[in-house]
Amino acid sequence: MNKEDPYFGGEKAFQVFLDTMKTAKHFPYVSSWNEIDVFFTTAMQEISLGTKTVQQALDDAAASSQETLGQ
Repeated sequence: MNKEDPYFGGEKAFQVFLDTMKTAKHFPYVSSWNEIDVFFTTAMQEISLGTKTVQQALDDAAASSQETLGQ
């Protein structure tokens, strides 16, 4: 399956995924994960739209996450 593919210029199409899996971490198993995921998705949108700086968006998401985990 991970063989050289002429469509991808002779590159192994799945190699990038195999390399990524060496350091990948699954999401944490906490009951509030869905809510926390929304905080970080919102942060990515704010960063992309330029409504917040990277630092501010991630700080806000982290603070909201900590508050949710502390409940």
